[in-house]
Amino acid sequence: SLGGEWEYNNIKNAFIQRTWGEYWYDNIDQFYLNQRPRQFRTAYSLLDGIASDATDAAAKFKIGKGAAFINDEFRVTDNLSLNFGLRADYYKWLSKPVTDQFTNDIAIPKFATLYDMQGAQSGQAPKVPVSISPRFGFTYKIPEENIVVRGGMGLFTGRIPLVWPGGVFNNNGLFLGGFIANSSTNAAAWNNVRFRSNPYGQWTAAELGIGLNKGGLNLISEKFRNPRVFRTSLGVDKKLGNGWTTTFEALFSKNISEVFYTNLNAQAPIATLTGPGVGPGRLLYNTASLPLVGTTNPYDNAILLTNNQGAKGFAYNLSLTVDKRTRDGFNFNFNYSFGNSVVTNEATSSVNLSQWQFMETVNGRNNITRSNSDFSAGHRIFAYVSKKFTYAKKSMATTISLVYTGQSGAPFSYVYSGAIVKDDANAGGSGGNDLIYIPTKAEMGSMSIQNNTVGTITYTRDQQLSALDAYIDADPYLSKRRGQFAERNGSRLPFTNIIDLKIAQDFNIKVAGHRYQFQITYDVFNFGNMLNRDWGRNYFLNNDQFAAISFRGFTTPGTLNPASSSSTYSTTNSQAVFSFNPQNVGRSPWNASTSSVPSVAARWISQLGVRFNF
Repeated sequence: SLGGEWEYNNIKNAFIQRTWGEYWYDNIDQFYLNQRPRQFRTAYSLLDGIASDATDAAAKFKIGKGAAFINDEFRVTDNLSLNFGLRADYYKWLSKPVTDQFTNDIAIPKFATLYDMQGAQSGQAPKVPVSISPRFGFTYKIPEENIVVRGGMGLFTGRIPLVWPGGVFNNNGLFLGGFIANSSTNAAAWNNVRFRSNPYGQWTAAELGIGLNKGGLNLISEKFRNPRVFRTSLGVDKKLGNGWTTTFEALFSKNISEVFYTNLNAQAPIATLTGPGVGPGRLLYNTASLPLVGTTNPYDNAILLTNNQGAKGFAYNLSLTVDKRTRDGFNFNFNYSFGNSVVTNEATSSVNLSQWQFMETVNGRNNITRSNSDFSAGHRIFAYVSKKFTYAKKSMATTISLVYTGQSGAPFSYVYSGAIVKDDANAGGSGGNDLIYIPTKAEMGSMSIQNNTVGTITYTRDQQLSALDAYIDADPYLSKRRGQFAERNGSRLPFTNIIDLKIAQDFNIKVAGHRYQFQITYDVFNFGNMLNRDWGRNYFLNNDQFAAISFRGFTTPGTLNPASSSSTYSTTNSQAVFSFNPQNVGRSPWNASTSSVPSVAARWISQLGVRFNF
């Protein structure tokens, strides 16, 4: 077979993040008393001030996609057939972004002193090379053994969400303004910020006396390849007789081209942290943005989208299936699978800044390494059994079905509350994505621990250390990682066991020579939870991370129980200060799911249905 395709896309994206203002408060009283927030952040159109889809600051662009493919099958013998294919994909940007000379003449030369810009320029859409993807497959039958062996390999090019490269069409320094105001960025303006309830009347840079303001900046490398993988599979099907079949399948994928994000505003590391409780070789950054004009930087954020030049992600899955079909209404299916997915960047957001921002790391998000994916499958067991009982001269039938799904819990990360790495330039070091170091028992005695008040109870250094030691020992993952950093998505939520029940009652009615079927169904999703409220639990953890230890700041080396700590690092103020909540001992990081979606609900849900077939 031979074919081709052509697509034409005319895109408009008017999304402006935080256009109605984002206020952060330390507590609810600050809000009620109309006090200065801990942080204020906003963005707005610099062209017309319109905060709706009608704004001229929307990203508008056109792109074309063409493809050609050829495929042929050869029957070598009656039992062996081969399949060969070749596909070519081509993307063409049909629009040119607006050029900001400030970006090209001033910003990019400064960014390039720290980062490989890979030819990125303002006013430049990427050149996407033609992607050639060969494929090969085979099927081999062994009739005397009732076995079929099948497999294949090839290259596959996927699509990229156009909102990612599309960011260069409005996050260009000219269309959008935006800023952060907190204790370390635009501090003078921050003192004047108070909550504004009118979503269309939020603070602007001009009102607060902030100078040159260019909002967010998105750049993309001169040449950019769409996501591309090498994939190979092997499967064996075996008929066992008497309606029984079994299948084994193996699948492996390796990324060839994948996305990578760099925060161009981040300065180079200023120190390597040392001392008890911080781990070996952890980097520390300056929370201020890279200066572009004197000591200032007009960009709220500056993100570069490229292809990953380092180690790339991969995934694999192994599965075994046993299936039984009969003519007397009995059906059975069992499947076990195990798989894992390893990524560099998770790439789950529609906003380029968020793609960079929400990755958990040891040494900053410009230095991400491969880790387990948020979607790593782990172990999965699926079993299905049903039996149909026909009676009353075949005018009625009852079918009872049970489905069991056992699934490894979602992976999650142990992080600090607070930013020990401080790589989030222009965000005040708010953190929340720094993976913890799990201290050894020997070094815990030298850690600097600040008294911690939880509610009305103040815990001393000794109480916190004793509790932290017990907490680590009780956790199967942390207890094995003493003296090491926690891995991104290194731990998992508990294994889940869910049983669903379905009862279908059929009524077959014959009227005037025609047979009609009337069916009533009753489904119970999470049937186990109906039987026992402690069964059938699904679990959930916000953002797939848990803040196990709090980073409080820095103190003079050797100070074991400082009354306070400083956010400022110096050679004389370099020992990290921590705290731990002893009330977490014996508690799990996760909660039961509160979703009402049947597939992930932690409570049983029933459904009554009626169907009429004619």
